[in-house]
Amino acid sequence: MDRNTPLECSIKDGVLTMQIGVDVIAHAVKLNPNLQHYDEDSGAFLEPTITDADKFAAEILKELQVESEDGTTLIHVALDKAAVNAIEYGAEGIDLPGDRVY
Repeated sequence: MDRNTPLECSIKDGVLTMQIGVDVIAHAVKLNPNLQHYDEDSGAFLEPTITDADKFAAEILKELQVESEDGTTLIHVALDKAAVNAIEYGAEGIDLPGDRVY
């Protein structure tokens, strides 16, 4: 694992882990269309410049840890969405209350 590690998610010894290299984060941010600027003179989209990938990754980490009033973070929201998507696509290993037959 290093600075160029692509986003990897795995489960090992009962722990779900997500990791990504800071240089990969920087590259992904540069490609984010919401952060690009269209330059009419050149007719091109200009990407943001990451001047320090480590500092910027630390700023992203801070944002991931910010809690809303109810204590949730962006990671909680992403995990909730992933759980709902998994269930909608037929995930195994879960019984919803409405699915029970009595």
